[in-house]
Amino acid sequence: MVDSYAGIVPESLEGTLDHHLRLADGEIDAAIAAAGDAASVLEHLELAGRHARRGYGRTASLTGMHPDAAVRAAAGDAQTRFDAWRTATFARPDLFAVLDGLDTSALAAPDARAIALWHASAKANGAHLGPDRRESLAQLQARESELVVAISQAFVEHLPILELTADELDGLPADVLARLEPGEA
Repeated sequence: MVDSYAGIVPESLEGTLDHHLRLADGEIDAAIAAAGDAASVLEHLELAGRHARRGYGRTASLTGMHPDAAVRAAAGDAQTRFDAWRTATFARPDLFAVLDGLDTSALAAPDARAIALWHASAKANGAHLGPDRRESLAQLQARESELVVAISQAFVEHLPILELTADELDGLPADVLARLEPGEA
């Protein structure tokens, strides 16, 4: 079943994202606690990724598609917060140390590649750097996220409206057509 936009309000996005990122943080902590066991580390990292993507999908992804401008603005804030979380997570020196020390030789090739991608992402986010350089990189990444969200929101706000006739909508499922009202995007 497709979720409806009807129950989404700007105030609900912050709590939704926070909930899923807390779950992801718990899995990241569990991955760190499993240091030395590549399969267990990967399992926790995969769960962390699922929780984070679920939170993103239910909040930040609405930036460019929700019909309510206030929800789109709140989704933009969620995008910025999600990006900051992702940057901070990949920049964790404790996570990097675990990834850097893993022996992935017993893993299947796709699993070893997944660990290698996490390791590369941690390095790209400065986990191997000292605290000052890591903080400088995090500030640059935060500014980049703000700019991306601002550009995306400006683009959505200035999209032209596409007006279609009933004949042009022919072939769409009846339940989709039933949700459309004249004058709505």
